[in-house]
Amino acid sequence: MKFQVTDRCVGCGLCEGACHGRCISHGADGKRFIDQSRCLECGSCMTVCPITAILEDGDTYEHPAHDTIVINADIVVLGSGGAGLVAAARAADLTDKKIVILEKMPFVGGGMNFASDWRIYGSKWQEERGIPNLMQQKMQQAMDATNWQLDSSLVYQAYVNTGKFFDWFTTLTDAEYEEGMYIFDQPHGGQILPFIKGQRGVGLYASKVLQKHCREKGVQILTRHTATDFEMTDGRISAVIAKDPGGVTKVNCKAVIMSTGSWIHNKELIKKYAPDYNKIYVQPDAHTSVAYTGDGVFLGEQAGADVDYSTLCLRLMGPMSHAPGDAASSFAHSPAALYVNKNGKRWINENTMIRTDNTFGAAQMLVKQPEGLNFSIFEYNMAKKVAEKTGKNPIFVNADEHGPVYIPDNWEEQLKVLLEPDGAMKVMMMGGPGGPGGIPGGDAPGGMPGGSIGEARNMPDAPGGMPGGMPGMPGGEGPDGMPGMMPNGFGDMGFYAAETLEELCEKSGINYEGLKETIENYNKMCADGLDSEFFKNSDELIPFGDGPFYAVRGNLSTDGGFGGLQIDKDTRAYSNKKDGSVVEGLYVPGDLSASRFLNYNGVKVQVINDLAWAISSGFSAANHAVEFISK
Repeated sequence: MKFQVTDRCVGCGLCEGACHGRCISHGADGKRFIDQSRCLECGSCMTVCPITAILEDGDTYEHPAHDTIVINADIVVLGSGGAGLVAAARAADLTDKKIVILEKMPFVGGGMNFASDWRIYGSKWQEERGIPNLMQQKMQQAMDATNWQLDSSLVYQAYVNTGKFFDWFTTLTDAEYEEGMYIFDQPHGGQILPFIKGQRGVGLYASKVLQKHCREKGVQILTRHTATDFEMTDGRISAVIAKDPGGVTKVNCKAVIMSTGSWIHNKELIKKYAPDYNKIYVQPDAHTSVAYTGDGVFLGEQAGADVDYSTLCLRLMGPMSHAPGDAASSFAHSPAALYVNKNGKRWINENTMIRTDNTFGAAQMLVKQPEGLNFSIFEYNMAKKVAEKTGKNPIFVNADEHGPVYIPDNWEEQLKVLLEPDGAMKVMMMGGPGGPGGIPGGDAPGGMPGGSIGEARNMPDAPGGMPGGMPGMPGGEGPDGMPGMMPNGFGDMGFYAAETLEELCEKSGINYEGLKETIENYNKMCADGLDSEFFKNSDELIPFGDGPFYAVRGNLSTDGGFGGLQIDKDTRAYSNKKDGSVVEGLYVPGDLSASRFLNYNGVKVQVINDLAWAISSGFSAANHAVEFISK
């Protein structure tokens, strides 16, 4: 189903930034419109619109009120993201019992629609091609990384079910597959994976296949239905109560698969468990869908599930930055550059990002900086010394094995052009890995610019609620007032070049006196050969000259809030993890479950990536829920 922008549009531009198909444009009045010929039907635009100005074609804001609707079902699936869709489609294959999906958004697929890479281990497709199965090695590494504090039987199921899922998935579609590798395994090796030929990512394609299969199997999919309550009978969930476009729907059931996803849009949880993030404006995107309000945390608690609030982990990333051209990007991410906050003060050892792949750990410090911003500062004479020292060797090799990064031969030309009006665009048009959509070696330590909304910021509920009467979601108001508008020039690329330090600060918003003092002190430390502030290696201490100066802004980002409910290896929700008792008939796959990662001081250390966990845990939940209702 394609989408339309209605007259409610206020021109905030969030949908345009979130669009995966680059099919949203705007007219002279700033209001957005969608090129239907290019729409991917992913729904990303709808996930970020703070005033519900986007509807599916043929939809309306008008829905008549009705008396309570009662539906009898065997399995109710809450949420139609990756885990929920897999669970519903798989369960429908295993039984002819009645299955109902309750989805609060007006479209199906959730975060799966935006996912790119999965992890698949031990599939027949890999075995037939003689591809080594690295599952045992990866499980061992994952358990080492989590200090063996996780349930090894759950970890085993998480991995082995990826292959079982894929073997089943291949029976649902005649797609062609090609060999590929998970992005964070490139280029030095990892599990060879099946990627869908001709598709930019596996998520949206898989979502559409699973939706089609659900409909063919008679699964009832109810969108704009928000689960608000459980009815309990003899300690079991006997019905789910949902608010729908015109009133209330009650679904009687025998088992519930609850995959309601992230809690990043829950105001109370964010304030309590991520107070620093609560103060920062972060660009909304699909990871911060207005649907992610943590409903499952409270529903699970109501059902008697063991909710461990210490596991609630907001996965922060940063600094997320993008410089025009491979020269500026290389120097900005080199150990010689300075990382300063908006006040012009250093806040971290610049080599931390490269040495430890600390995009997630560094973000825990970045969130404490003013407005969550970093500026990577370098200067022409510094760049010249770095280039002379580096020669034809890589300027650095990322710890995450994204490959070596080289300084281009025409680096001087690029830096000179960047000083010209529209210089950033001119350099990008030169091409190369640092051009549009690229960074040195394919991915800079901080990655591409990204972002999401921070606090659910008290924007008034959408008029009439979400389409069809879904309760209004808190919006994405920026500190400067306009819903979703980005303050402080965030709409620019985030790259600045100037002949003088003062001019650089005027362009970037960095405090001049603070940066001037920082550089003077830094140059003294370079002369002494000792970084007494952040202990940078002495051979990385290269002083600043008289200019020109360059700065790349890095923003804070996130891919969601995770955890809450403890589950066993079969995705059953524990009622008491210590004694192993479970809530009969309640299964919790996906982001809501806390048992496949550890929360290390706010850093999520996980055993498998999010999409792989969604398909694996959803597959497992379906298998065991069907077994449960068949007893």
